[in-house]
Amino acid sequence: MISPDDALPSGPTPSPAPTPTGAAGSEASGQAALVHTVQGLARELLTERRTDRRWRVFFRLSWLLLVLLLLWLVLANRGHHSTPAGPHTALVELRGEISADSEASAEQMMA
Repeated sequence: MISPDDALPSGPTPSPAPTPTGAAGSEASGQAALVHTVQGLARELLTERRTDRRWRVFFRLSWLLLVLLLLWLVLANRGHHSTPAGPHTALVELRGEISADSEASAEQMMA
């Protein structure tokens, strides 16, 4: 009978067969280049999307500010009545006869 110790070789264990470095090396470098290219494209896509989002927000805020400004200009002057600064005419309602001792006298109307 053979003992388990006799079945194992007593010398150093052989290393796996070497692979040609040309084929494996170029395949690994090709995959690394592909990964690098995909990462670069993804980075550019994210940068472009971020820039588009910023411009979209800017233009939306610009339109909002423009609408608010126009509303403020329209609504601010609705209740404001200015008095004329220069000479002007007015419509005065008089009842009765114009005379010095009547209700329609100049002293009564100027007051």
